[in-house]
Amino acid sequence: SYIQIQKLFDAIGLKYRVPVDYVKSTPYIMSFMRDYKLKRLVENHFSNHPNEIRKLNKDSFWLRRNKIDGYEKIPNNNAKLDYILNTVVQKGMELLLWIPPSKPYYEMQGVFRDLSLLSKTLVFSSWEMVPRMIASLVSYESERRTVGKLAKDFKEEAHYFCSNEKRYPSARLNFSVRNGVPSGMTLFCLIYPSRFLAHIFDPIACLNASLGINDIQKKLKQCIYSSLEKYPVPEFGNADKRWYYVAPMLLDHEQYVRKWLSSKKELADYDDDEKTRKQKGFVSHMDALIALYEETMQKHASNLGKRPDDLLDVLADMAIASPSICVLRTYEKCLHKGESMPVFLPSQLSRLFIN
Repeated sequence: SYIQIQKLFDAIGLKYRVPVDYVKSTPYIMSFMRDYKLKRLVENHFSNHPNEIRKLNKDSFWLRRNKIDGYEKIPNNNAKLDYILNTVVQKGMELLLWIPPSKPYYEMQGVFRDLSLLSKTLVFSSWEMVPRMIASLVSYESERRTVGKLAKDFKEEAHYFCSNEKRYPSARLNFSVRNGVPSGMTLFCLIYPSRFLAHIFDPIACLNASLGINDIQKKLKQCIYSSLEKYPVPEFGNADKRWYYVAPMLLDHEQYVRKWLSSKKELADYDDDEKTRKQKGFVSHMDALIALYEETMQKHASNLGKRPDDLLDVLADMAIASPSICVLRTYEKCLHKGESMPVFLPSQLSRLFIN
């Protein structure tokens, strides 16, 4: 990079020596420089001599849009960037949604298991272009290893620059309606803030008691099982998946549930470009949920079929980690401690995850 850009300066007659630290700190410097004298000299020259623009066509100067758009591997061309990707961005870190907690409530599992000691890393540089370069290339490499790999594994045609196309992969929180039937009812497992499930799990108490995740799940399942006993259901036949999203409501006080269901209009108040389509899809799901809850309460759950074999497992996991339940539990604990917080309704907590 250093040799090529110095040759370029000599070829176009610019009496300027390129600082070695520039290319040591940042690959593809023409892509990441902004308001540098070196960049202005180059821009001014080629603005006045557009016929010479081919001299800028060097892989070490610029990132290639076509390579990025196809999620191709971008050579680092830089020892310091190699170090960051190989040492700081550890294998598998791109799969983490957040930095692992320094004092977790229970032992780490899944993709967090081998990265439980991972921490943030500070990178210092004297050059304004370095933070832009690190943010761009590290983010791109993380997306290439996840979204790009997903597309190639399933032989899908995905593009990094997709402003005029649908996003890939498609949104998971999607209240779609197929042939007039809501097809995303299980999403209520994520957005309904069950007060019962929020209250049966106290993370701090379990941490102080040194309970492992298996002990926590066992304790929660016992509590849920005993609370669902008053709803007799068939022991044979096909599993009724409606239990996943109606059971949390059956476990809650009826007045609380009805208050949340009555907030349909507020929950459906999207603030985006697809407001009408999304509103219709969500309202259809809410109408179906309201009808199911009314029928279930009237018939004391006799309208439901056999419970899925993993129902208790799913409800226990919801108590531990459902987004809306976690927020409700944290929010109520803060209010109990007398901390100054805005007053939220359960429906407003749910909107955090709908939008």
